[in-house]
Amino acid sequence: MCGARAARWNKCRWPTAHAVWGRVKSLLGEDIEFSPLGHLRVCYTHEQAAKLEEHARLVRPMGLDLELLSADMLRERYGFFSKEVVAGSLSPLDGHANPRLAGPAFGRAARSARRRHPGAPGSRAY
Repeated sequence: MCGARAARWNKCRWPTAHAVWGRVKSLLGEDIEFSPLGHLRVCYTHEQAAKLEEHARLVRPMGLDLELLSADMLRERYGFFSKEVVAGSLSPLDGHANPRLAGPAFGRAARSARRRHPGAPGSRAY
């Protein structure tokens, strides 16, 4: 998913996800090796760049402030992009976790919550 479709899909999820990942270690009670190192996306066509700009505009009100970068800005800042790159964006708050640790940790947290709140929505095991 990209552009407007992704922004609509993520509209209600971004503030929640951003709040969770920012304090995931304290919420889960274990380290899942979350590293907020940022995310750099580049475009090779002007059509892709237009979609990226639209996405940045749509997610900004939700608290995701993407820095849009021209091809010249990318090459000046990072130095290794070819002439085929036309634009890009930087999301400095993005990051990743170790999936080998994150999946099981979230599973344990969900099972624990289900035991504590058996009648809550989504508490039925499938």
